[in-house]
Amino acid sequence: MLEPLADLQLFEASHLYRYKGDWLNCSVSEVVGGDLTPFARQMIQQTKDGPEGWAERGKSIHEWLRGFLTGEPVETDERWKPWTDVLAKQEIFSDNEVLACEYLICDPERSVGGQLDFLVRTIDVETGWHSVTLGDLKTVKTTSALSGRKPATAQLGAYLRMLNEHHRLYINKCVTVISAPGRCKIIEKDPDECYLAWDEAWARYSAGQPDF
Repeated sequence: MLEPLADLQLFEASHLYRYKGDWLNCSVSEVVGGDLTPFARQMIQQTKDGPEGWAERGKSIHEWLRGFLTGEPVETDERWKPWTDVLAKQEIFSDNEVLACEYLICDPERSVGGQLDFLVRTIDVETGWHSVTLGDLKTVKTTSALSGRKPATAQLGAYLRMLNEHHRLYINKCVTVISAPGRCKIIEKDPDECYLAWDEAWARYSAGQPDF
């Protein structure tokens, strides 16, 4: 497992990060969400809260995955079993070494913080070849929503850059795992594509910030 970054904190209620005593200006999700239309932002807010909202669903299933990967199971409401049962069967979560899970990471130069979902290493027992996969978990309410859910390309690119800065870790592939009740879709992206998507998202975000 990767050692936690010293002095990096996440204040979940406000979703603010602090590193070595200094508040970071923004989060990865804030940067990549900068391109959302006003209508998209409104729909996100309208579907966020409540027992069937995406916030509770996402939090519960992310907590389940962390427990599943670390071998420290957490109690999860039965209504999320259609999502978690299918995740438990995914090859990407089997016979791998877990390097990080719900891992806090940051880019001090750009003053941005984030939390990657999982980082796993697969070792081919015959060749000894190591492959490291960086992944982000997304959940959707229905199976019909799977087709419209886009991969977290820019988000993964942010974590790639931050991992390289702090750990000099080579990542072979990036995946977005999208979980629906009874079904799961995995979208793989080349790390170079993720790097580019993050740099483009950052450029757009920076261009929209006031110049003091």
